[in-house]
Amino acid sequence: MWKKGSDRLVIITGGEPAGIGSEIIVKTLHRLYTSAKIIVIGEKKAFDPFTDRINLIETLDKYKQGHINLINTGLCKKIRFGKPTEESSLAAIKALDIAISYAKKFKKVAIVTAPIYKAGIMSINGYKNFTGHTEYLAEAFKSDALMMFYGKKLKVATLTTHIPLRQVPDSINVEDIEKKVILAHSSLKKFFKISYPKIALLSLNPHAGENGKIGDEETKIITPALERIRKKKIKVFGPLPADSVFHRALKGAFDLIIGIYHDQVLGFFKALYFDSGVNVTLGLPIIRTSPDHGTAFDIAGKGIAKEKSFEKALT
Repeated sequence: MWKKGSDRLVIITGGEPAGIGSEIIVKTLHRLYTSAKIIVIGEKKAFDPFTDRINLIETLDKYKQGHINLINTGLCKKIRFGKPTEESSLAAIKALDIAISYAKKFKKVAIVTAPIYKAGIMSINGYKNFTGHTEYLAEAFKSDALMMFYGKKLKVATLTTHIPLRQVPDSINVEDIEKKVILAHSSLKKFFKISYPKIALLSLNPHAGENGKIGDEETKIITPALERIRKKKIKVFGPLPADSVFHRALKGAFDLIIGIYHDQVLGFFKALYFDSGVNVTLGLPIIRTSPDHGTAFDIAGKGIAKEKSFEKALT
């Protein structure tokens, strides 16, 4: 799995131990060849049903080629797949904390995160304000971040992330829109080698607000932000109605669609790429990706979880 001499480190967090994280990680690593050094951080008990190729390590010098090299969080007395507990949720967030500490210590690091159970983590003292990987990593690295998802023919991002819908209008402003569109533009050029990215920015209200008749966020916030962005020679279109933009994007009109809120873009995206889409956090000093699905408690531990999305996130 790892060529000696490689200086690239990929850290996989096991996610919620009671979910499908361990299964999709094992399925992927059993047949993946890479020159990077890969370590997994998670609960050993969650991996035992799926493999006997575990090599427990505490330091990287104990790495063993051909095995799943695991840093064991060791916080769960028992794992019941499909039944998350406070212990299992604590193990998930502790794995992420360990991964962040490694990422800050070493160069050329990438973090790939398996799905977590947000409600479980939010019930733990000290993590009441936790809302998701994207926000947590942005805070840990003191970075602006943009949550983006990509599939073969469609890339989407969201200005706001995991917040109540009623808070969305008050959470957008000209400066933040400008900052995140610029971040998206530079990331498309750097990571996807798109020389002249075409970005679509959606409206908040139906029909782009109908000139202020169905809400005024387009005229007061989104359009002024677009005017500032265009002065920087960035090709951005909008504000565009969400009900027609995806049809145009699939025909090649745009390289990225940026939605105002989470479900505005992710419902359509996951309809196309639920098993193969990848979530990537733009703006961090490291690469961070994850599959675009959740913990799937209903099938956890049954050996039937599909690993394609996780494999895409890792490769």
